[in-house]
Amino acid sequence: MPHTAALLRSRQIRFVERWINALNRTGRSSRLTAALRSVPGLPHLMIGYRRCFANLADAQTALGAHAGGGHSNAGNITVHAELSDRPRESDYAAFYHLQSRSASVHSVFDFGGSVGNLYYYYRRYLDWPSDLTWQVMDLPEVMEAGRKLAAAREANGLTFTPQFREADGCDLLIASGSLHYCEEPLWTMVGGLDSRPRYVLITRTPFTKGPAFATVQDAGSYRVACMIYNKTELINGFAALGYRLVDEWEAAELSLVLPLFPERSPGPYTGLFFERL
Repeated sequence: MPHTAALLRSRQIRFVERWINALNRTGRSSRLTAALRSVPGLPHLMIGYRRCFANLADAQTALGAHAGGGHSNAGNITVHAELSDRPRESDYAAFYHLQSRSASVHSVFDFGGSVGNLYYYYRRYLDWPSDLTWQVMDLPEVMEAGRKLAAAREANGLTFTPQFREADGCDLLIASGSLHYCEEPLWTMVGGLDSRPRYVLITRTPFTKGPAFATVQDAGSYRVACMIYNKTELINGFAALGYRLVDEWEAAELSLVLPLFPERSPGPYTGLFFERL
């Protein structure tokens, strides 16, 4: 019975979300959404966990039984394993900036790198040194799936670790679609390393122009809480560590729209490439 109730509630939230998003696309819904938001308790009743929260803990609490396994969902792991065979649109901007630098990259730390999907196709598109090591950090069950995949594919240069401190001294730090799942901002995590990476690649990440907040992403069979960081604050945070922003681009294959809060919706995701001065 609890599972059925959670399923029905999720379906109701999705129905209301589609209705509100359809109104938003007409460009005539601003007064209506403002009115709906102003009624105490109504946003929670209508869209539940698909709102804005102060932090990840609050978003996770609102998500409750609707997570569906979150990042550990078997479907999520399978999808990322399948993504190991081909790049996505936003990867080509990363290839452009790495192609002239890859020869000097001997070690990669892939933060939130799932089963190591980037490792497989980045090797095909870029010329890396023969001694390249690629280390992935993710959840234990995700990394276990990654180890099995690496063994099956004889990917000897690919390893996994649960510790961010293993990023110390790496040449390239990658955060592809992972930065927004952490309560601690990535620039403060990098700032805690004794030897910071020479390059930092952040891609497929939602940002806000206003204050940072938390929300919930709905991937269909599972849902996850995430932080939406302010892009300018992140750029300034890395600048304070001695990094310059080389380039930024739109990762248009992904977007996040928040029903009732269109003005806070990140829209298309973003890619950023930093180089340490």
